[in-house]
Amino acid sequence: MKKQKILLVLLLLLVSGKLAAQNDNFKLGRRVYLFDLTLSMIGFGGAPNIYDAAITDLIDDINSVQDEKTQLILQPFRTDVMETYQDLATKEGKAKLIKEIEAWKKKYMVKGAVTSTDILTSMKSSMNMMHNDRSNVFFIFTDGKQNGKYSSADLASFIDSKWCDYAVANDVHGYYVMLTHAADDARLERTILKVCNFSVCKGTGQQYLLLYPREKELTFNIKYDKKVILHLDRVQDIAIPVGMKLEVTAEKNPYYSVNQTVNVDKDGIIEIVPKAQQSYGNLKNSMKPMEFVPLHLKLYVPEGKTDVQLKNEKIILKLINKPEKTATFHVKE
Repeated sequence: MKKQKILLVLLLLLVSGKLAAQNDNFKLGRRVYLFDLTLSMIGFGGAPNIYDAAITDLIDDINSVQDEKTQLILQPFRTDVMETYQDLATKEGKAKLIKEIEAWKKKYMVKGAVTSTDILTSMKSSMNMMHNDRSNVFFIFTDGKQNGKYSSADLASFIDSKWCDYAVANDVHGYYVMLTHAADDARLERTILKVCNFSVCKGTGQQYLLLYPREKELTFNIKYDKKVILHLDRVQDIAIPVGMKLEVTAEKNPYYSVNQTVNVDKDGIIEIVPKAQQSYGNLKNSMKPMEFVPLHLKLYVPEGKTDVQLKNEKIILKLINKPEKTATFHVKE
């Protein structure tokens, strides 16, 4: 018997989207639609009649959801939520909800007493429907400003003081859709742009896309790897806008820096190239076997008809510094 020593280099593969095609950050979704059914939506009182266009946007968003386990909740409102309809995003579930939506015009949009547009009261009712058991997307469709029991300033103050804590605790991303110029509110818009997980959209014909980073942790071996790959997933049949970019920066550390603005391709694939701040020899001697560096992500979305938000997950760059390992095998001749 002869002993033969064989050097095995154990490569640590970078984490990619091929991990059982599973997004570690993904959980079942819930979409809550708070939809204005005040009579101005059909042109009452000289307002522009944007009802049909807004309904088309609502139905298009429902139909864009691909994951059949997503929960869909519809809440038409005036002074408060009028009714609540809910189902799963199966073919049958979508059809049932769309049938209800198509009945609203005859059921509610007939001339009658003018009511206020109490967005704040209705919003509070909708917020009770969303919890951290699912990833929530919340829509407010309205053609007017807050009025009635509360003022527009009250709505802005509520969002400023309450929204961020609520959204983070309950995993909520919101879209405030100002359907007409009558809904424009400079103070409210500034407030929404300031808080987390909320965006302002204007007009009809919009698409609303939420992207999920697939990986929570990106593994980079300082000896073998040149780059890491991050995937941005989506549960909707909506294309990623051409020209969208992602800024990726690493928290300050003595080992590797990341400061890139890269194009996001149609499949949501991002190449990140960490830059060594020392020679490999120095890094090998100074680093622990594993170092963890937080990454920060920021989207730049081109102007157009698709509003995109990025789910605010913490992404960690795991730097690996491990020596080669050897193994001894006995080979029979």
